[in-house]
Amino acid sequence: MLAGWIVADLAATLEVIAATVALSVAVGLGIAVFVWARNWRRQLAEELTPEEQLESYQHMLDQGLIDPEEFQRIQDRLQAPAPPPVPDPPPSPGSQS
Repeated sequence: MLAGWIVADLAATLEVIAATVALSVAVGLGIAVFVWARNWRRQLAEELTPEEQLESYQHMLDQGLIDPEEFQRIQDRLQAPAPPPVPDPPPSPGSQS
């Protein structure tokens, strides 16, 4: 009976399938754009020097987008010296490379 209903109303069935595919494609494209934009912003953030980042946050402070306390925390974090790199542990006597 179900097969007969699908064949009998083929135009409506194809319309539903097309709408489902179109919605799936739209959602997939939306996710792809979101991921691309997130990766692009991360890449830009990695390329900025601390001075450039601080200038950006200063601009946000001037526009009232962040409060002075938040700016001070960000400034302290960006101006703090970087921690020294952690050296690799020495190889254990029983390990072979």
